[in-house]
Amino acid sequence: MIPIQKHKKTIVSGIILILLGFFFFQWWSTPKSVPGYNVQKQDYVPSLLLSGEIIPESSMLLSTQTTGTVVKIHVEKGMQVKQGQIIIQLDDLQARLALDQAKGAVEIARLNLQKAETAVNLEGARLNSIEMNLAAEQAQRDFERTQALTDAGANSQQELELAEQTLKLAQERSHSAKVSLETLKSNDRVTLTLLQKELQQRQLDLANKELLLKQSQVLAPLDGVVQELFAAQGELLQSGSQVARLSSSQLSRVRIKPDQRYADLASVNNLAELWIPTNLSLKWPAKVVFTEPAGNSDQGSLTAELSLDENVPDLYPGRLVSVQLFGALVKEAIIVSDEYLTVHEGKSGVWVASLTQAHFIPLQIGLRTPAGVVILSGLSEGDLILEPVNLKEGQEITPQIKGIDKDEK
Repeated sequence: MIPIQKHKKTIVSGIILILLGFFFFQWWSTPKSVPGYNVQKQDYVPSLLLSGEIIPESSMLLSTQTTGTVVKIHVEKGMQVKQGQIIIQLDDLQARLALDQAKGAVEIARLNLQKAETAVNLEGARLNSIEMNLAAEQAQRDFERTQALTDAGANSQQELELAEQTLKLAQERSHSAKVSLETLKSNDRVTLTLLQKELQQRQLDLANKELLLKQSQVLAPLDGVVQELFAAQGELLQSGSQVARLSSSQLSRVRIKPDQRYADLASVNNLAELWIPTNLSLKWPAKVVFTEPAGNSDQGSLTAELSLDENVPDLYPGRLVSVQLFGALVKEAIIVSDEYLTVHEGKSGVWVASLTQAHFIPLQIGLRTPAGVVILSGLSEGDLILEPVNLKEGQEITPQIKGIDKDEK
């Protein structure tokens, strides 16, 4: 009995396998109805969505002109500043002390010069020289009169000799007074010149001390916005240390770094739109104004900059925005909707109908558009694309085009 039961079980199992095989053959051989559509070429404007960062149209780095400790930072990042406004104050105690000393030295030099200019000894020598000249002239007249009288026999020879001695003495006194005056004048001119030079030197030193005091402050060289701050209160900075970056223009630019594959969309003069990610209803037009000559081979990206036509306060330097680049109109391109794209055996592509069978075709994909993805190679106009609904290679199908049976169309 046992061998007969085993034989029956074997027969039943064989029948079940035959039935399963029959149903599988029926399922496999029965054409599957699959929706699809015929590929048609269409025109489109290529675009690319990516993020960007607002940067100032131009900027400059501010540096210290002297060594010192930061005692106060007068601004904050993002603050609007005016030309001449204090950005950072360094410790200026020593500079102020040196300035006070220079002011005192100038005042002393000025007083010394004024005293020399109003000295009375020069005036006394001048008056004495005049008196001596007058006395010599009078002695000359007396001598001439005495000589005339002596020649006439009215005076003695002794009186003439006395008049001659008086004249010589007066002339010597006049000459001596004149020499003294000239000497004093010469010495006074030297003294005045030295004092004037001293005053000028002290004034130059004062101007230098004033400049050193000003160098204790980092000032805004023009109107702008504080983009970055590199210093902290209490920090000791050396001369030439960079302390801040100031945007020198109210207009802003947008820096983007697209993949090198999309270099054509980042070409100069291409148009774009940008918006704040949290507000899709407000967009601003922009234009590509700069693209670096070569992409970054390490990162596979390139850097481009977009210019805005107007100043937008909300778009301050450092803010992140969404950007959509637009290229030139492309005619007769093949675009496939995302719902038809799939992956089969690790390759991206679509299923197409070849007569009554399904076949998978790998595709080279390009830019993404609102209508779908641009196909660079793999499809031709008129190809019938199928929805990827659990299809197998070589499977019998009945394509449905827009809900109409292919045989009825």
